[in-house]
Amino acid sequence: RTQLIDGHTRRPNEQRWLKWPNDILINGAKLAGILCERVGETVVVGIGVNVAEAPEVPDRPTTCIHIENGRNADTAQRVLESLIDPFRQRLSQWRNEPLSATIVEWEERAHAIGSPMIVSDDNERIRGAFDGLGRDGSLRIRLEDGELRSIHAGDISLI
Repeated sequence: RTQLIDGHTRRPNEQRWLKWPNDILINGAKLAGILCERVGETVVVGIGVNVAEAPEVPDRPTTCIHIENGRNADTAQRVLESLIDPFRQRLSQWRNEPLSATIVEWEERAHAIGSPMIVSDDNERIRGAFDGLGRDGSLRIRLEDGELRSIHAGDISLI
C-alpha cells in the first residue's frame, strides 16, 4: 500500500504519476505542483498542493486531497507537516548523491515510456512520445519520425 500526502492510501486501479517537469497527477488530474528557481547559488522551491479544493484550469483536470480522501479532515497545516521530513530527505539526497539517482526514482513514478504527449512553447508544438529523462533531467521525447529530442522547458500535455 502506498501513501500520498497525509495518509491517503492508493485505491485499486488508481493511477498516480509525475508529469515533467513539476506536476503530481492522480487519475490524470493535477493534485500538486513544484516549482524550482535558481537565484545565484541558491534554489528556491515552491510547492502548491490542492488541499480543500481544486481550482478550475482550462484544458486540464484538477483534483484535491479532500476529493481524493473523501473527507474533510486534512488541513493545510497537516499537509505541510507531512511534507517536512520527505522534503528534508530529498534535499539531503540532492546534495549528497548524483542526479542520476533522483532521475531513476523520478522515472519510476512517471507516466509510462511511450505515453503520447505534446510539448508547447511560445514558438512551436511538438508531438511525440515520452522517452524518459536525460542525464541532466531534461525531458526526452521521441518524435513521430523516430528522432529523439531533449526538452528543457515547455508546457506538456498528455494525450
